[in-house]
Amino acid sequence: MTRATSENYAALLELQRRDARMTSLSESLKTLQQEPQLVAALKRRQAAVHTAKQLDARRADLEKSESAAQQKLDDVLARLEKDRQRRDAGGSAKEVSALQRQIESLTTQVEKARTALATATQELESFRAERSAVLPKLQAADAEAKNLVAAAQERGAAMQAEHAQLVGERDAALAAVDNQPLLARYEKIRTGGHAIRTAATTRTGVTCGSCGSAMSPAELAEVEADPAEVSTCPSCGAIFAG
Repeated sequence: MTRATSENYAALLELQRRDARMTSLSESLKTLQQEPQLVAALKRRQAAVHTAKQLDARRADLEKSESAAQQKLDDVLARLEKDRQRRDAGGSAKEVSALQRQIESLTTQVEKARTALATATQELESFRAERSAVLPKLQAADAEAKNLVAAAQERGAAMQAEHAQLVGERDAALAAVDNQPLLARYEKIRTGGHAIRTAATTRTGVTCGSCGSAMSPAELAEVEADPAEVSTCPSCGAIFAG
């Protein structure tokens, strides 16, 4: 039989409080990056980045089209000016007639090239206006995700620091219990299952402070028979330490 004093029990409850906090911190650190709000924000940021890349690609295409239209117009204008100079320089009637036909053809091409350039420029300007309207929303999604990630990292660092402190102080908390048989039972209960569980608790009358189960009169009588003898909850197995 394991026996304990009120001082042993008080120290055991403090150890349990610390161990429970350590377990809670470990679980929180595991799920920190899976918080629904953070996950949703990261998905929105991913979608925003994808949209931004599409917009950049579209802008590059339109700028390329406008540049090509401008180059084509410049080329046709240069050819037109050259042919006009050749015509004005004179020559045979046949040569002048041929140059005049070429000039007329190039004049038509100039008008078409100007129309194509105007269309390309208008498309680019319309796109820029559309992009300017969308960009703030994309930037907001990016900023929101970055802020949430930073906040999560800050919380994670704080939790890691607290966990490390509790780990470093555990030997002192164990020593404070000053009852090896009691500690052995505590550790066996705490780590004996598939997961870390509560190994020390208080009770209020017939009710266990850990699992909330109510003891029968016979179970209560057995627990209260000898206050110095360590007793446990019939349902969850936690040590009654107060």
